[in-house]
Amino acid sequence: YATDVAGNAGAPVTAVARIDRTPPEVAALAADGWRNTDVDVTLQAADALSGVAELVARAEGAGAFAASSVAADTATVTVSAEGITTLWLSAVDRVGHAAAEIPVEVRIDRTPPVVTATAPAGWYNAPVDVSVVASDEPGGSGLARLTVVAAGAEDVPPLDLALTTTAYTVSLEGVTTVTLTAEDGATNQAVSAPATVHVDLTLPEVTLSGLRAYTVDEQVVVGCEASDALSGIASSECGAPRVDAPAWSLGLGSHAVSAEATDLAGNVRLVTGSYEVLVTFDSLVTLTERFADGAPSTSGLVAKLRAAEAAFDKGNDNALAGKIGAFRNALHGAVAGGALTAAQAEVLDTLAAALLP
Repeated sequence: YATDVAGNAGAPVTAVARIDRTPPEVAALAADGWRNTDVDVTLQAADALSGVAELVARAEGAGAFAASSVAADTATVTVSAEGITTLWLSAVDRVGHAAAEIPVEVRIDRTPPVVTATAPAGWYNAPVDVSVVASDEPGGSGLARLTVVAAGAEDVPPLDLALTTTAYTVSLEGVTTVTLTAEDGATNQAVSAPATVHVDLTLPEVTLSGLRAYTVDEQVVVGCEASDALSGIASSECGAPRVDAPAWSLGLGSHAVSAEATDLAGNVRLVTGSYEVLVTFDSLVTLTERFADGAPSTSGLVAKLRAAEAAFDKGNDNALAGKIGAFRNALHGAVAGGALTAAQAEVLDTLAAALLP
């Protein structure tokens, strides 16, 4: 208070001094790690003395912006830019003290990774590698997970692969579809187009028919069938009968025959078998009649063969030799008379000789 010269005293007056030498405290709340959506950063400041006058924020990097302020002690900054943005946050109290900036890093990745699965075309007779390529854009969150799913002949539920995987091997026989899924650090996902793998480890089936004994008057027909249950037949020797010829023209005895088939996967099957050509009295009679074609000398030739057959049935080798000799001699006359050609007579002569013991 104050007093004048006359002794009068004034009313007391109280003065309060407020001193604030401490800057505000600043804190920020934000989601950690990579995100694939906008990120809200909450800025909070407190000052126990003069109080918070304003919040200040600036940004560098993907979502850079110049410093700006808001008269509040709590505020939210939304970051939308894809990439890495660093927020620098501060606060100023009512006496002008500014808090030291604190950094908050915000990471946003909205771009999914790239993933492809590529299988070679066609059928294979060995395990097949499916090419695996997976990557994330430079500066992005990076590849975090790689999984494979296989369906069909090889049934595999989602299976994690190493991020460095370059190939996935399909070993089982049949048709298998392989699909890859890649996920980055921000949980963006990409799914590959399916790759189809064809594996055939089984040889084709090849069957020969008509493998039996034929007499010289018959037509030898050895057929062939080829099939393949998976990849199918690429080539085979079964397009036509392996043998289709008169038995007498092939020669007496056993004859080997074979057929080969290849499927679309390159598997090869080779099968072999045999048939036999025989001469009997009946078959030689039939062949003689066929060659002579009703010529007058036919009956004489047939009679000589039947006489030889009777000697054979009795076990009389001497008589058999004589009757066969008579038949062979008569062939010359048949040629001279035009009933047989020389080539036909030669065939009949050889076959008749084979009937001798």
